[in-house]
Amino acid sequence: SRTEGGHLRLTWDAPSAAGGVDPPNGYRVTRSNLASSGFVELGRPVQTHFTEVDGYSGAAGSMTYYLAESLP
Repeated sequence: SRTEGGHLRLTWDAPSAAGGVDPPNGYRVTRSNLASSGFVELGRPVQTHFTEVDGYSGAAGSMTYYLAESLP
């Protein structure tokens, strides 16, 4: 979602602890304009949210893909 300042706020659910999996120590957030490659790291938050303040915007009509990976 967009914040009042026009920044992009990403949120996600933490992985389930079912099956004895330890909770993550944080997350790695990346972005790309391709769905399968070219991801660039934006940050490593410890919470399940991240706000992009760079003001990134792709070309009109383009897609931007974000990935949040849990860190062991």
